Amino acid sequence: MPTSAHGAIELLDMDRSQRGFTLIEIMVVMVIIGITLTLVSVNFSQDDSKVLGEEANRLGALLEHAQNEAMITGKPVAWSAQPGKYQFWQLGKDGKWDEPSSDEILRERTFPIAIEWGEIKVAGNTIKLDERLVFLAGGLNPPFEVKIKYRDRQLNIRGTATGQVTVDDIA
Repeated sequence: MPTSAHGAIELLDMDRSQRGFTLIEIMVVMVIIGITLTLVSVNFSQDDSKVLGEEANRLGALLEHAQNEAMITGKPVAWSAQPGKYQFWQLGKDGKWDEPSSDEILRERTFPIAIEWGEIKVAGNTIKLDERLVFLAGGLNPPFEVKIKYRDRQLNIRGTATGQVTVDDIA
């Protein structure tokens, strides 16, 4: 038994350090860990195949929009692919291709996952990355096919001369 106040403080400090955690403290930590694991698993379990489909549909819609933009503005609009990204171009007054500055829809886009370009054909001819697919102001454009792939899945974005764009799975 402590005989002084100093000894009593030492005894209280010793009891507190040997006491451990309370059940509530452990439960709070477990809840925090559970919430963190749930958030992490949701982010990592996002279906990459679904992302590929969403990106193909987005690109198809943007290619349709580019064709419509060329007809509405009376200025040719072009599209080009680069590794992991793509962008649109408008023909400037000086005859050079410029990035569309006033159109947020036709901005440069980067793929969120490691999507790769497959074969890109315009009017049946294969074009290389950085070559442009041009949409004319008159509305009649060459048919095109753009293949994108991720792991073992490949999708084909196809455009007709009349401007209809479809996305299909490639078996």
